[in-house]
Amino acid sequence: MISRIGAARGSTILAFLGAAIGAACSDSTSPTTKTPAAIAAVSGTGQTGSVGSTLSSPLIFAVTTASDAPVSGVTVTFAVTSGSGTLSPTTAVTDANGTASTQLTLGSTAGTVEVTATIQGGALVARATATATQVVSTD
Repeated sequence: MISRIGAARGSTILAFLGAAIGAACSDSTSPTTKTPAAIAAVSGTGQTGSVGSTLSSPLIFAVTTASDAPVSGVTVTFAVTSGSGTLSPTTAVTDANGTASTQLTLGSTAGTVEVTATIQGGALVARATATATQVVSTD
């Protein structure tokens, strides 16, 4: 027959073990999902190059939360929305720093080229510009 003291100790031990197992199974180190609140061009905008050339630096965009924390794992879609040019790649996933980049090759027409970076189905958009200049012949 189990005494009342033995039964009380058994329930205390079971309660302690249950709490210990629960704490061990919770994963407080797993990443929490961060919600993108903004996208911005952080590097590469404002470059100038000859028509048909690839810009010397990539266009880099950063995705952040409302508290400016970087958001990784977000798909960014790039498009030339004004002027002439091609992008590679046209989509990229943000890295641990919340950044994604694309390389712009200027088209055959001189003028301003605008590139947009879009996330969340178009809800958040950022723009970067570059200028294509016509090569003047010295003949």
